[in-house]
Amino acid sequence: MLNLKKKFSDLKGVNLPEGIRISVFDLDDTLFNGNSSFQYYLYLCRLGLFPCSTFLSASVFLFRYQFLGLPPSELHQLVFSKLLKGKSMKTISQPVTDFWDKRFHDSFYVPAISTLRRCQEKGHYVLLLSSSPEFLVGPIAKELEVDEYKASGYDLDKKGELTSISTNVDGSFKLQYTLEVAKQRGVSLKEIAAFTDSFWDLPLMEKVGYPFAVNPDKKLKKIACEKGWESI
Repeated sequence: MLNLKKKFSDLKGVNLPEGIRISVFDLDDTLFNGNSSFQYYLYLCRLGLFPCSTFLSASVFLFRYQFLGLPPSELHQLVFSKLLKGKSMKTISQPVTDFWDKRFHDSFYVPAISTLRRCQEKGHYVLLLSSSPEFLVGPIAKELEVDEYKASGYDLDKKGELTSISTNVDGSFKLQYTLEVAKQRGVSLKEIAAFTDSFWDLPLMEKVGYPFAVNPDKKLKKIACEKGWESI
């Protein structure tokens, strides 16, 4: 696995205000340039683990999410029912390390990664909350040395095949999870920073004391400008 800590160790990121105790980061289009789930799907197609005939459906799902307002939870359900249900967890998760290591290890958004490092240097408790699958997010969370992460999870049958979505990490989930962590650590919402690209994370962004728009989508960019939120 690429040593991201070493790669970005000399970068300072944005200037962070004092008073932040918890920093919450999204992954896709925030720390990572693009949608990691879709990129991983393409990688599995190249390995022959998904038939090329599924490419059109996957592309349409992503297009509907990015341009037609399909909520992340509905996108996840469509992808699961069309691509993931019945697949062996071992089979689809085994190539994850090679995916990150060989193919897309340079596809990180430097200002966001360096800001994460800055948060760690300042002693923030750093959360990584992503709607991408846990088996995909876990290795990157470990590499970035975040304090805690949460990603979408799945139920398995006795054969180790995916049967249903057990955890869907959407905007509402991110808010509730952050609130739980804050309560456990005795931290108020005013002492929390959130970093995301997505309008769908607005439930969290509107509650924390320090919202940062990272490569914001069109809707979030407009809201960030109206509210005076800093963009990265």
